[in-house]
Amino acid sequence: MESPQPDELQTSPEVVKQPISSLPRFGWAFFKIGLTAYGMAILQQLKALIIGRKWLSQKEVDEGLAMVQLYPGPIMFNLATYAAYRIKGFGGALLATLMFVLFSYLLMVLLSWIYFSYGSVGWVHPLFIALKAMVVGIVVHIFIDFSERYLKDRKTAFFSGRCLSPVALQNQCLRGHFAFHFLGNRPFLAG
Repeated sequence: MESPQPDELQTSPEVVKQPISSLPRFGWAFFKIGLTAYGMAILQQLKALIIGRKWLSQKEVDEGLAMVQLYPGPIMFNLATYAAYRIKGFGGALLATLMFVLFSYLLMVLLSWIYFSYGSVGWVHPLFIALKAMVVGIVVHIFIDFSERYLKDRKTAFFSGRCLSPVALQNQCLRGHFAFHFLGNRPFLAG
């Protein structure tokens, strides 16, 4: 059986699609999500936007979320692109995708410019070291949170640790933190 094309898909009967007023307003809505949302908050804001404005039904968004998990790349980015494609076609998907990542792109350009322009200034270098430490702290926090939630037996912990070890051993800062956190202040570590 041949799968239906996006134009042939039926919407849920409980949702009457609302028209989108203009393409610039559509792009602005995705820009605001890219500007203000981080992590899983993106999913909540996308759902609030798309379902709240009755552009797609809850079922369509859930199906899209299930589908984009198969795509390579960030899931929320792919979901925004998928939803925009379903709502406004290829042009809308292109606009929404560009607007969704525009703020992040501009922020990275600004930080790169600051680094290359002022990285050798004495007071700027410690700021970037602190930024690196914050990123490492976020990664470690996510790792600990994940391990507390999902690593319930030794077999799962072993395989998870085996997968993480090549990545963790590449970063000297992470090596030190993991050694301290998991081995603690033991006598054999001294000296």
